[in-house]
Amino acid sequence: MRNLLEAVREATEEQDKKFRAEAISFYNKLKNYDWKNNAELTPRTDKFFKNKPLVQAGKIDPRYKDLRIILTDPGKEVKGMQALFDASKAPKIVDIIFDPEGLENPDLRKYFVHEFVHYLDYSRTKNKEVWSRGSSIASNAEEAYYNNPVEFNSYYQQGVSNYMESLSNILRRGDKRDILTFVPVTFDKFFKVMTIHFLNRNFVKNLNERNLRKLKKRLFNLYQRAKKSSAKIK
Repeated sequence: MRNLLEAVREATEEQDKKFRAEAISFYNKLKNYDWKNNAELTPRTDKFFKNKPLVQAGKIDPRYKDLRIILTDPGKEVKGMQALFDASKAPKIVDIIFDPEGLENPDLRKYFVHEFVHYLDYSRTKNKEVWSRGSSIASNAEEAYYNNPVEFNSYYQQGVSNYMESLSNILRRGDKRDILTFVPVTFDKFFKVMTIHFLNRNFVKNLNERNLRKLKKRLFNLYQRAKKSSAKIK
């Protein structure tokens, strides 16, 4: 398995797009799955989530046989969390804990995308250590969290997923004024749009210089793609 740091450094917009599409595709399958009648229950011995609805992802899509979806609000057990990825039981199984309200409320889909990207990253590394290791040069715990490569990747994908959904809606309407707001003339203005409206502000604020440069590089590739798409609107 390749090193996740290498994979994140070498990420391209095409690869990012593939991961986002895979996350959204599974979210839609889960949303349409009759989980209320087909879910199992988590064991009573589970440390945090006892007797909660559990869906074996492999029953929805055979590619994800090692993934379980626990449908409960994680914020009740882990304060402030909308969704969680748990690799503590790896390599046999890994869990995504997600509030089932998020299957009814499209505004919460971004949290599922974030955790599913964690799962995809885990699947290409199978390295449990990286899921608890922060940046070695971090000055505080929050900085360590956001500069961890797994969090960097998921927060990026979460924000871009939100942006692409909004851009698609605007392109369908064909409103040139709105298009200029979302795809401005310069990259600097585009970067402002992304950091103010789509990317998690704590994420951007806590990035070290190296990861901020990495973020700008990935966003520039996204900007080029957005310009091509918007240029088709006459």
